[in-house]
Amino acid sequence: MPTRLSCFLAALFCGLFVDIACGEDITFEQHIRPILKANCFHCHGESDELRGKLDVRLARLILKGGETGPAVAPGKPAESLLLAKVKSGEMPEGEKKLKPEQVALIE
Repeated sequence: MPTRLSCFLAALFCGLFVDIACGEDITFEQHIRPILKANCFHCHGESDELRGKLDVRLARLILKGGETGPAVAPGKPAESLLLAKVKSGEMPEGEKKLKPEQVALIE
């Protein structure tokens, strides 16, 4: 069982909240959706025309995917197009990229 100090140090190292570092289940709504909302919704959710016809506002829409099929492969990060594009820096477009800890959460 991790101690409070080890959880705190892990959180500082990873840049994540203490509850996540201590093994709280990661959920789409609580952990992933805020990342996507801040970085992806402007092109893949809130605009009149969805880029690549991909809507990332809801988990079921990500699973449905866009022009190239499903954006993620649950339990198979190596097969996730969304993860590949984020890890390569291709997405989000522009200079603002996801932090390593955000990519790790998505993975």
